[in-house]
Amino acid sequence: MPSFEYLIIGGGIAGVSAAETIRQKDKLGSLGLISGEPHFLYSRVLLPEFIRGEVELEKVMLRSADDYKKNGIEIFLGESVENFDPARMILTTDKGRKLTAKKILISSGGRPKPWNFETLSPENIFRLQTLDDALKIKKFLSGRSAGNALVVGGGFMALEFIEILFKYGWSVKLLVAEKYFWPDYLDDAGFGILSGLWAKNGVETITGDEVAEIKKDGHSVSVKTKKGKNLNADFIGVGIGLDRNLKFSPHLAVKPPSGGVEVNEYLETKFPSVWAAGDVAIYPDFFSGRRRSGGNWSGAFMQGRTAGLNMVSEKTIFKTISAYSISHLGQAVALVGDAGPFSDDANIKTSVPVFDKEKREYVKIFKKDGQIAGAVMINGQEFLGATNQAIMNKWDASNVFKKNT
Repeated sequence: MPSFEYLIIGGGIAGVSAAETIRQKDKLGSLGLISGEPHFLYSRVLLPEFIRGEVELEKVMLRSADDYKKNGIEIFLGESVENFDPARMILTTDKGRKLTAKKILISSGGRPKPWNFETLSPENIFRLQTLDDALKIKKFLSGRSAGNALVVGGGFMALEFIEILFKYGWSVKLLVAEKYFWPDYLDDAGFGILSGLWAKNGVETITGDEVAEIKKDGHSVSVKTKKGKNLNADFIGVGIGLDRNLKFSPHLAVKPPSGGVEVNEYLETKFPSVWAAGDVAIYPDFFSGRRRSGGNWSGAFMQGRTAGLNMVSEKTIFKTISAYSISHLGQAVALVGDAGPFSDDANIKTSVPVFDKEKREYVKIFKKDGQIAGAVMINGQEFLGATNQAIMNKWDASNVFKKNT
């Protein structure tokens, strides 16, 4: 049975960041990395731009075989972990390989939540999580004239699908199950900015409804919603969130089998010599004190680096301010720090948003015990630096923001 000093489950940015950090500090320790995908590290952030034709595939790809080789990282590409016994530090892959290690990092990420209708017309229904997903979407959109598209979901992935389809000239309808888009983050004013932007660009928004039935109709799909709407789509983009990839060790998950792994401030799990980083980790936010999971590229990179340092015994607390931003139809949208949902913490409140109608500028502050924990922004870049400083220094919102009406 092959044995390693360090073994990493997951070949995304968190896992590769950890591996390269370990190698910087420990030049000799044996180091293995298991990647379920058949590709070396690539940028998930750039996938939408690649589909839109704004960057070439070469820019999306971040590592080559030589990069792993020169760092002394033995990589098991296109191989997934099927079982992991953290008590014995032994794992088994889908190829029947058994491996063991003194120190293990779980950075297995997530996969799109299952959608009951996905198998009914797989050639028309698309997810966007992997490079293979992006290649499939690009081939489909590049190979035909613009048609009718339906985007299902109420998060960042829905924004990405809208932007991609708009670039290709498609007619788009957005279907959101909740009262409005991003109900955990926005109020009526914030949603009004986005819905107004979509209407201006020809995107029809349908809220408080969801798909009830799908039928194949020639080369397209006939859709009926729970409220009786009949829609027709040639392309359906689904962005309804992620399940954490922990099926190989469900007893580690907070809510098996799709919840995350709870870690402490050093990203250590409850098992000695086992760490977790990236989408799969539920960590204590250093600034708000609340347990939360990440979901952005920069946060995963920093978690991987922090985990790598701790795996080589350089005790380091993870204390990065989370930030996720996107340019959407010419507008800037960002989440900074610990911004919603907060139904499980009575100490966290939301403030009256800063809202400048002329600038279409919206900033909603989330506060814990009177101090800024995070913010959601639409066209509020001028407040970004101040928000980061306020979170870091635990300032009161009144010291940073002035209400505009």
